Amino acid sequence: MIGLIGATGSTGRALVVALKQKGTDFRCLVRDKVAAVEKLGGDVEMVESDLADAASVESGLQGCRKVFLLSGHSPVMVEQQMNAAKAVGAKHMVKLSGGSFICQQNSPAMIGRWAWPPRATWRAMATT
Repeated sequence: MIGLIGATGSTGRALVVALKQKGTDFRCLVRDKVAAVEKLGGDVEMVESDLADAASVESGLQGCRKVFLLSGHSPVMVEQQMNAAKAVGAKHMVKLSGGSFICQQNSPAMIGRWAWPPRATWRAMATT
């Protein structure tokens, strides 16, 4: 099962369509189920989750062995999402973010600096 965080945005909606077409087993973690059904349809597995609450994210990811993160670039929230993925035993994770040239510790762009800690954390987690 794939856990999808950020399904209601433009890229997330396209990913939901592709996963449904392929018959892939996935679950969307959403802030508001009613609003998400309007965007994604009623035939998508969803669980309400507060991305600012690590326990909520971990609960929503139970049973997911893969995680696709399309959420914003808040370093704290992304790190919590990665920790939750590891806690539930996820073995594969994709975080859609800016190009690697901008996601650096000393990036001139703030968003690049925000994206750096989660990338470094996941690398460290993946080797343990």
